Amino acid sequence: MAFYYAAAFVLGLVAGSFANVVIYRVPLHKSIVYPPSQCPNCSAPIAAYDNVPLLSYLLLRGKCRRCSTPISLKYPAVELASGLLFAWSAWTYGFGRGAVPSVRSIVAAVFLVALLTLAVIDLEHRILPNVIVLPLMIFGLATVGVSVVLGAEVLPLIVSPSLASWQSSLLGFALGGGVLLLLALLWRGGMGGGDIKLMAGMGLFLGPYVLFDLFVGVFLGSIAGIYLLAVKKRTRKDLIPFGPFLVAGAFVTLQWGEQIVSLYLKSTGLA
Repeated sequence: MAFYYAAAFVLGLVAGSFANVVIYRVPLHKSIVYPPSQCPNCSAPIAAYDNVPLLSYLLLRGKCRRCSTPISLKYPAVELASGLLFAWSAWTYGFGRGAVPSVRSIVAAVFLVALLTLAVIDLEHRILPNVIVLPLMIFGLATVGVSVVLGAEVLPLIVSPSLASWQSSLLGFALGGGVLLLLALLWRGGMGGGDIKLMAGMGLFLGPYVLFDLFVGVFLGSIAGIYLLAVKKRTRKDLIPFGPFLVAGAFVTLQWGEQIVSLYLKSTGLA
């Protein structure tokens, strides 16, 4: 099975390379298809042999072949993270017949790499572009619809025993978007429309556990905010992008959410 996980990792590297194109071009309102990849500094076209995910960065020693401008470490980091997310999805949700990744593995991988892309864009530009968030939401809704028609259970990625799959996903959609919308109305300027749409879309994939994701996101965001205030890199008036913390919360939720919630309910006598 190690070969199949390695194959998933390599496929994830390729997805990460494409994610880098999206991360760079979408905020600048550039086409993600044309022109082909080029150096942001000298505009020299990047040859195919210099565009191999992760490997080319190492062989080029992190510099453009033409102008020797340092290549941001962000590019190999995104590729590596994407590869690991694909491998993790295959490990967690398994393979179907003939060692082909299961539908849930593929859906999870696409979901997580899309979130990774949004997190990096939000960190750099403090925006969550509709051209990524809305297709992710449509992808989730379409997956739920197809699952209902075929009688399969694909979403949410965390199954709720008390609800049918489609009910769980739609409840997550309503909770994710609804809670942040309420917070935005109560705390004007503290929550962007992109965060609300992202949370609603994430609810389709996480179901009711989207609330746990929100809890983790707020917790991580608070820690980051306190740290930045302590080292004086931010003031109380500065806004910190919330998207990356929601994205981190999504992975924590998928990996440990069920166990943490179950442990909490048992410790409080609620289960």
